[in-house]
Amino acid sequence: MIFNIILLSLQLVSAGVMVPREMLPLFYEKISAILPATYVAEALFTITFGGSNIFLTY
Repeated sequence: MIFNIILLSLQLVSAGVMVPREMLPLFYEKISAILPATYVAEALFTITFGGSNIFLTY
């Protein structure tokens, strides 16, 4: 249960929803590439605001 709380906290910070990913420290940018919330947030932004590429590479 503690692991889930820690993982959720990391995903909330590093997904780029609360703070843009470009403003995050390097640690969070590297972590965001492996956590699934980043890809979900990017897909939702692309669907909502338009764009041509849902599958982004980091």
